[in-house]
Formats: sequence, structure tokens, C-alpha cells
Amino acid sequence: MKFISTENLCNIYDVEKHFFLRRKESGEYQKNIHYVQQGNTLRWDIDKIKEWWRGDALPSKNKEIILNKILP
Repeated sequence: MKFISTENLCNIYDVEKHFFLRRKESGEYQKNIHYVQQGNTLRWDIDKIKEWWRGDALPSKNKEIILNKILP
């Protein structure tokens, strides 16, 4: 596991800070899986975020729903 700051994560994916923070607040990212937080310090697991970005981390039920919408 490699953890990085929000700023570095945003630089990698070329997005604004609120892109990740909004998803964190909505519960899309899970604490101690996608990120760790101690006080005001927030660090992201780069490997888990990479899986999420590529769509590898979608639960199988969500994949099934998406495929059912795409494939007739």
C-alpha cells in the first residue's frame, strides 16, 4: 500500500480537490480501504483509487446492473 495526499492524487488524475472529497463524503470511498484519516490528515491508497478509477472496484451487483442497461 502506498498512501498519498489529496493534492498529489488530484495532480495524478488532473482533477480538482472536490472531485475526491465529494465522493468521500457521499460514502463512495470507504475509510481504511480507499483512504485513511487521522484528525485532519487524509491520505489516499493509490492502488485502491486506481482500481476505482478503472472500474475494477465496482461491486459485482453494480456491474450486473450496468451491463443489463447496456446489453439488451
